[in-house]
Amino acid sequence: MWNQVKHYATVGILTWLIWWSADRRVTDREEVSLRIAVKSSDQSITASIENPRPAEVLATLTGPRGRLDAFRTMRERNPGFTVEYAWPADDVALGSRTIQTRRVLLDSRAFRQAGLDVEEVRPPDITVMVDRLETVKLEVRPDFGSVRVESVACSPPTVEVRRMPGALAKGRYADRILHPQAEQAVRQWLASHPDDEEFSFDLSLGIPEANTLVDFSPSPTVKVTGRFVNLFTTAIKGPVQIVFAVPPDVQRQYILKPAEGSNFRPDVYVRGPTADVEKLTPQQIFLYVDVLASDAAGTSKTVRRSPKAVLPAGFELERELQEVEFELIERPTPERR
Repeated sequence: MWNQVKHYATVGILTWLIWWSADRRVTDREEVSLRIAVKSSDQSITASIENPRPAEVLATLTGPRGRLDAFRTMRERNPGFTVEYAWPADDVALGSRTIQTRRVLLDSRAFRQAGLDVEEVRPPDITVMVDRLETVKLEVRPDFGSVRVESVACSPPTVEVRRMPGALAKGRYADRILHPQAEQAVRQWLASHPDDEEFSFDLSLGIPEANTLVDFSPSPTVKVTGRFVNLFTTAIKGPVQIVFAVPPDVQRQYILKPAEGSNFRPDVYVRGPTADVEKLTPQQIFLYVDVLASDAAGTSKTVRRSPKAVLPAGFELERELQEVEFELIERPTPERR
């Protein structure tokens, strides 16, 4: 009895293994989306995909079901998986080149290891730009965006850029000037040093248009120093007449007489945007001194008070106005006839 059970169990297991092995060898197909890249094995040459962008293709793969499953599992475990094609070292013709997408996939290391075939792929061709890498010397001139600065200096003032694609060296950087973005860095400096007129910070360099990793010599960073342009300035405007702001009841009963020692036509120190200060005229500045009802109720009719100013938007007083003195003189009673 026991021997029969072992016999049937062994037969069952062997049958399942045979079926499973046969199923794994069954040819199947699967449509997948793949990222692709082209790399040059020649250190003096760069190759990059120009079309399609993004560099993705839709391929129908065929092969044993087991290998398709293994390829799918590998891609799921590596979300950034990219099929890399090594550009032949002996193919050094420069410029835009067209190559079959199926060849890119099948000649890649990933597909050779997977043992799969490509039945169909879209797009059928890709465009590759082959260029020679060069070494160029660039002057560093940071771009500060909308922040106004002056007396800017970089240390070192020039850098040597290695492994720059020739098309960039002859096109975008033909003037041999590098303009790294510095607005964010200088604003961060200003936020942490609000009272400083000068700045100094390290700025990282890069060639964002390059499809290869470029090298900077002597360093990928430069020390940037300079000073902020003073966007505001102070100017003297005047003389400006000070007028009285008088309640109607007080005005009917009293005459306001400025004291002899008080200046009712002072010069005004105004601070504002440099571009607008010179255009500001004394007529645009309004100065007044308040006369209160309580001034007339007091025993002394001589009042000393600071004037107030009304300025156009964007301007402010740089210096407080000096106090002025005035006297309230009761108006004579009209004679009756």
